[in-house]
Amino acid sequence: MAINREDLICYATKGNGVTIPAFLPVQSFGHDPDLAPYSFDPDKASHLLREAGYPEGLALTMIASEDLEVQATVVSKMLEQVGLKMELQILDSAAFIRKIFLSSLEQPPEEQTWDIALTSTGGSSTVKRGHEHHRSMRRFSVREGRPRGVGGVQRGGGT
Repeated sequence: MAINREDLICYATKGNGVTIPAFLPVQSFGHDPDLAPYSFDPDKASHLLREAGYPEGLALTMIASEDLEVQATVVSKMLEQVGLKMELQILDSAAFIRKIFLSSLEQPPEEQTWDIALTSTGGSSTVKRGHEHHRSMRRFSVREGRPRGVGGVQRGGGT
């Protein structure tokens, strides 16, 4: 509701992308064709934030790798417009990996200090670590009722 996906695709990715209703694109196992993306409705997003007990907004930390700085900046600005107080941390690839992959965490998941991780792989965004290659689409990992830094899948989270 808070992210204008069409503008994000148009301006932050120069038209390279499609809106998907969740983390899984059409060609992925587990894709649910009956899901529809949440519509862009910043007023409703602001209302829900107030209704959830955050009339003054909510402070969140978003992390992203350097290759997604433009997209992360655009997303954080959109989230600020609905009342979230965003801290954006742009990290080099190695530091980013140490914060998002369970096998590489610098500290236990419950002690992570981020709330949202903007990730992307494929093409130039593929992360290589040893013999592992991590591939996915642009997406957000958002903690939802979990300790900071522990991501969760939620409907409408993919872009």
